[in-house]
Amino acid sequence: MRLAPNHCNEMSNKGNSSPAQVSGWQASAQSVGADQNRISFDWLPELKDGYIIFPVRLQRGNRENAFDIGIDPKRLKHSDHQLLQAILTRRQNELSKAEEVYSNVNWLLEVALSQQGLGKEERADTIDALLLRSSVSYSYKKRYFRERGKKFLAQAGIDTKDESTTNSAYNEVYCSWQTALRRLNVGTPRLKTDDGQEQEELELFFLGLRHHDSFVDSCNQHKALVDKWTANQDFLDAVADTIKKRLIPDQTECSLEYHIIRCWLHEDFWLISHEDRALILSRVYELTNVTGDTVRKAVKKLGLKGWNDFLPRGNSRAPYRVELTNDAETKQLVYQFVLQSSGQNG
Repeated sequence: MRLAPNHCNEMSNKGNSSPAQVSGWQASAQSVGADQNRISFDWLPELKDGYIIFPVRLQRGNRENAFDIGIDPKRLKHSDHQLLQAILTRRQNELSKAEEVYSNVNWLLEVALSQQGLGKEERADTIDALLLRSSVSYSYKKRYFRERGKKFLAQAGIDTKDESTTNSAYNEVYCSWQTALRRLNVGTPRLKTDDGQEQEELELFFLGLRHHDSFVDSCNQHKALVDKWTANQDFLDAVADTIKKRLIPDQTECSLEYHIIRCWLHEDFWLISHEDRALILSRVYELTNVTGDTVRKAVKKLGLKGWNDFLPRGNSRAPYRVELTNDAETKQLVYQFVLQSSGQNG
């Protein structure tokens, strides 16, 4: 990554030892404890070929990875410069917790890969591979929402290669969605852990145990995790409770927050108004007691960023509006997104 000349001094790693430069990236297996999940990043004090370079090292259980992230500062908008400055300031003052560091590295990768012209799905797959998280529940949830979003976009007449997925605002929208997705509970037990990656693998373990795999299969697939937690009584109680529930159909309705996260990124909810979001949720997904105000409160609670976070003051018109009609032949409700001109709502 690179910063404009007037930002270089502000973001140099004063007081830090110069990090070793890593060319490309590679993964290697090491004999380490299963509970060792670490990540660190630094930045070189000088630009390299016009880029600011962030060497990253991480370890997940018995796997390790190291790679460089390079960003061109001349292509960063002002808000990205400010966010980068905040990230580096907290990192330099050693204020960042592990989960925050993962999120920051994820954001840096999003920006760098966007500058390279990668599409959103290719960026997501690349980041998963680099951060060694291709088999955890976060990826499971991400694929789940992505697949269900494709049908919606086709019905709504939205091109999945729309420019909205490559513009600068999308990076921030995507990062806010990732954070909300990580925190989304999918009906699995919540065990106390400060490791976000471990929490995701616990979710995947209990999802498999509840819906797909036998106890033996689940344990074999997550042997390192089970070995660590097997002496924890809360874990053992959760396993026993989950096995009992295998024979009981889950009638719990999905929450409003679930549907908003489901639709936010892959169904382009971030590009329409709260009222139109409520319209789709109530008419298409048949949720009850959903209004623009309840959606607004849920979006705020989830910390999701949308179109209104990036427009100048006074511009209160969403980029798209939703139109619903009844198909004459099928009698089904049909909806589409219609591009609106910018400006204030009357």
